Amino acid sequence: EYLVSNGKIMSDFFNFKNLTASALGNHEFNFGLEFLFGQMRNSTFDYLVANVRDKKTQSRTFMPNQHLSKLYHVGEIRIGVIGLTHIKTPKECSKVSSLDFLEYKDIIIEESNKLKSQGAHSVILLAHFGPICHNAPNYEDKSKLKLRTVNDKQAPCSNFENIIDLLQSLPKGTIHALISGHIHEITHHYVNDIPVVASNGISYANVLYLTYTKHNNNNSDTYTLNT
Repeated sequence: EYLVSNGKIMSDFFNFKNLTASALGNHEFNFGLEFLFGQMRNSTFDYLVANVRDKKTQSRTFMPNQHLSKLYHVGEIRIGVIGLTHIKTPKECSKVSSLDFLEYKDIIIEESNKLKSQGAHSVILLAHFGPICHNAPNYEDKSKLKLRTVNDKQAPCSNFENIIDLLQSLPKGTIHALISGHIHEITHHYVNDIPVVASNGISYANVLYLTYTKHNNNNSDTYTLNT
């Protein structure tokens, strides 16, 4: 895709499929900010980027079509989504010298509190990083994994880039799921009771199920996330 369009094929495909939102990965910066911002302007979906700051203006909302986080309505359910970009992007890309990539934890807590104040029933972290989890002894077994719950026995996840430490350090209920990227590893595990999913970026996709209980209090419907 890079040789053909510098990645434009993917954003065009996401437009075609009516994607709701995307985080930014390190490779989105490969062709410079001008090219990236042009792609973002032409996208019909949201870009969620909470931990990138313009060094000159100190702004974290300087990109086209960008939000730090956003509340989405799925029927009557309100789902808050926070977007984060890999903090080591400057080490992998030479075209981001005008940007700061900020630590994750405080931003996650800040944006989660904001989303909950807006009425979010759950908060999902959409991030271009994640733990590496070894699901099974061989790849064939990995690709046939079944629906998994928090009580299922799981192989351990490695503390790759201290992501396990990050998830364990968050106050309980800060986020309710992590959709991760960058690692190119099949993942559908629970870390600190938080479901974590990732595809391998090529041939395997993952589905995350969150269920809610509906309550009626004083003729007003409310929802709670099932754990």
